Amino acid sequence: MTNPFSPRLKAPVLVLALLVMAFAATAAVADCGLARESGSAASAMPASSMSTMYSSESSGKVGVKAGATLGFASVSSLNENAWLVKGGPTSDTLAGIHGVIGFSARDLSDVRSATPSDSIEYGLARIHDPSDDSAYEVRFTGIDKSADAKFGGVGLLKPIFGGTGIGEAGLPETVAYVAAWGMADIFKNGQRIASNVPAHVVVTPGIRDTISGKLLAASDLDLSAREIMLHVPGPVSGLPDGMLMALWPSAALDLNGIGGRPLSRQAVAMAPVSGFPVTGRVLGEAAMVTPRHVQFSLTRNGFISYVPAAFSTGYTRVTVVNNSNVSRGAIISARDVIGSQLIRYTPILRPGKSFSFYTYIGPGNFKVMECHGGVMRGLRHWRSSYQTSFTVAR
Repeated sequence: MTNPFSPRLKAPVLVLALLVMAFAATAAVADCGLARESGSAASAMPASSMSTMYSSESSGKVGVKAGATLGFASVSSLNENAWLVKGGPTSDTLAGIHGVIGFSARDLSDVRSATPSDSIEYGLARIHDPSDDSAYEVRFTGIDKSADAKFGGVGLLKPIFGGTGIGEAGLPETVAYVAAWGMADIFKNGQRIASNVPAHVVVTPGIRDTISGKLLAASDLDLSAREIMLHVPGPVSGLPDGMLMALWPSAALDLNGIGGRPLSRQAVAMAPVSGFPVTGRVLGEAAMVTPRHVQFSLTRNGFISYVPAAFSTGYTRVTVVNNSNVSRGAIISARDVIGSQLIRYTPILRPGKSFSFYTYIGPGNFKVMECHGGVMRGLRHWRSSYQTSFTVAR
């Protein structure tokens, strides 16, 4: 009998063993790359389901690659043609509406941590429903820090819907170019009806027919399309059925070379929407509610403050005027709408000059400190002499 370990067979056996080990290692890496969020009951997407998603943009398919996909994405609607979904995410009852949406999100981690890393840099949607002449605005205020948010809050090129265990199971299983779970302020006809409520936005291939809006089967998805879904699950009094779900069947997406150039933040905020109020737009922000104005006058003896009575959280214009006879500036310290520290430095203002900026102010202490100083070795050294403060109500 021939010895299977004879010298002349050792080399082929060794080569075969190395090939088997390399194949196993490659499969393990691919599985890790496609595995779902840690703790999810769902397993990794089967290779058969994912294989149709591997392709270049030229073929019109989702450019998913094995391995973690972290980074930055921005997206916007291409026009104002949109649908309002009535009756829940899986409903085929849709109504034509007008609207624009734009947002950008950063994906830095797939898990929750003590120090949040994922973020929604900017998010804004404006909608007009001609059926009852209602105007809605959704302004994202930050990331959703609750356990309901998946992938650490933002996921890029992740499996979603269907049997994935992520998102609505009744929607066809697909891959999200970007999915973001955040918190938002909701406005109706210029009035705030909810603050910091959960809202999420997902960009996928076309999961609905572009003509009728009806849901497609998982095998019939339009992989050449990009569709934006905005969902405010509510319940929020004042929204249709207590919730809001809007769809845009065409989008531009800036993500790994997929999908064109989205509108800028300012372009989205200033884009015309049929039937939507056009008053109150300030510096590229769609401010349906006119921002409050707080002003601080720097004098020789400190500040003179001009603050509206019962000042509360919201979109605010802050102005500092130097009414003294020497060059001076100011440091503004406050809280934003999600409780994070906000610090702004004005330039050094010559006598008679002013500086303004717009921001969302949250509840807490609002402080302004006078400062002056010079530049030494490229660093500005500040010295503070006067300060003033007031409390921002919720």
